[in-house]
Amino acid sequence: MPDTIVEAFYLGVRADLDPTESNSRTENAADLVGTTFGSSAAPLVDNNLVSLTMVDSNSNGQISDNDLGNSPAGEGLRYDGVLQTLDSTTAYNITITYTNGSTAQTYIGLVQDVSGRMFFVPDVAGSAGNDPLNDAPIRSIHIDSVLQDTFSGLNTAAEPDAFVACFAAGSRLLTPQGAVPVEYLRAGDLVLTRDHGARPVRWVRRSHHSAQGARRPIRIRAGALGEDCPERDLLVSRQHRILVRSQLVMSATGRAEVLVPAIRLAGLPGVAVEKGMTSVCYFHILFDRHEIVVAEGCETESFLIGPVAAASIGRRLPVTTPMEPARPIPSGRVCRKLIGQHRRSGDPLWVPDPEQDQARSA
Repeated sequence: MPDTIVEAFYLGVRADLDPTESNSRTENAADLVGTTFGSSAAPLVDNNLVSLTMVDSNSNGQISDNDLGNSPAGEGLRYDGVLQTLDSTTAYNITITYTNGSTAQTYIGLVQDVSGRMFFVPDVAGSAGNDPLNDAPIRSIHIDSVLQDTFSGLNTAAEPDAFVACFAAGSRLLTPQGAVPVEYLRAGDLVLTRDHGARPVRWVRRSHHSAQGARRPIRIRAGALGEDCPERDLLVSRQHRILVRSQLVMSATGRAEVLVPAIRLAGLPGVAVEKGMTSVCYFHILFDRHEIVVAEGCETESFLIGPVAAASIGRRLPVTTPMEPARPIPSGRVCRKLIGQHRRSGDPLWVPDPEQDQARSA
């Protein structure tokens, strides 16, 4: 019974949007048009981000809803330890408001189970509609209109880690003056980058959260990825991407180096969801471009602004164009395959780059 875990926004319990199960339409989908979820006082990113498990009992890549008696036994959505049958899936056109006040428009899926629980879920991995979800921390989502209300279920290929990435307080980034805790960095400070040398930080954002559910950080223990990688335990958000480099990476992706979300590494020796913290403080570090930086001796990413929000954020910051990823970001399917190969082989996920080491010592 395969399980797929995705990040979602929990929206509470509402009246049934699909009261008639003899057709595939969500009859009351329009009832939510004009509704705003989240606010300045209670941002979605701080209060509603959860882990949602899709249980695909017949392994067909879809969580079928209960219309026309289609839902197989044991299939549905598991949240907070409770599995419920999927009742409906609806796609909405939405307006996102970020915590910095800028906005973006896209679409998103809304699912409801038979108990009335509702969740916003991202589209399938790689979909352009997901880009705004990862552009900046989300304050609120306003439902503008119904995009489609005739789904028969939910695709299990939904983007698992669609929301913004960050470092936990205490993580030390390499600078020309040595390793500096991320909480001490300010705009204008220089940080050493893999590709462009010392670059000035353009923006730092701090956010404090209860360390529950999807807000729990990933702990990568010293040496878990390779020799001295990281040099000390590293704490990052689930969706923060880590640079991996190995022969298996080349075989699986055709690239020497790729960026993989930290949550994908969980379950490997020395990598796990940190459950011993009651709260966590996260920091987003922005440069003029997406950069590879060194945190606790581990190569990882800076804040990546997607194409939709670049213009609006650029009005407030010295960032005027969308950012290209500093390294390829494989699909969820490729990441799962790659990490599975490393798990079976026991090979390190990170091996030194002789050319880079030579350049550093020159």
